[in-house]
Amino acid sequence: MSVLRKDNNEAVVGGSPPESDMFHAAASGARDWLSLTLKKARKPLITDKHGLSVLHIAALHGHLDCMELLLAGGYADVNVSCPHGRRPLHMMLTAQSQPNTHAGLIYLLEHGAHISVSTDEGLTPLHQAAAEGLTDCTETLVSERCHVEERQRAADEEKQTSAQSQTGAAHDDQEQRKVCQCAGSASSGSVWKSHELTLD
Repeated sequence: MSVLRKDNNEAVVGGSPPESDMFHAAASGARDWLSLTLKKARKPLITDKHGLSVLHIAALHGHLDCMELLLAGGYADVNVSCPHGRRPLHMMLTAQSQPNTHAGLIYLLEHGAHISVSTDEGLTPLHQAAAEGLTDCTETLVSERCHVEERQRAADEEKQTSAQSQTGAAHDDQEQRKVCQCAGSASSGSVWKSHELTLD
């Protein structure tokens, strides 16, 4: 039987550390400890008393190695929201995450973080970066938003072109059927007239 840790002189005995350990590990940047608690925890996707996930906590303190562990291992959703609408991206854009704020922002964006999500108070990541005076993060978010809008416009134009192409093809097919019907009718009339002449 193993003793994993002690708190207030009370030993925690057994194979499963308390779920709170993963939050302590994420806050302190202890990757190995976090890895152990995630593997042993019965509910790795729990939240703390504030409704924050372990990824929220790792992002808040700028611990990239812990963030990588959580996302690469499938232990966290990059866009997970707390009860107030804060995502890990919001948590990253604070003074507490220095000196890894910008690197963490890039990492989260590369792993699918939504750039335009708002908190319940209407605060977007761009708003927060500007309010915190994070110039490099603000510039990155403005640039990325432009890229997102460009990709969206391109996708919309492609859909519109495809729809027009399908409509045009359907119209051409309909016109072709009309021509064939007219030709068929004319041919039938000619045969009937020839038959009448033969009868006479």
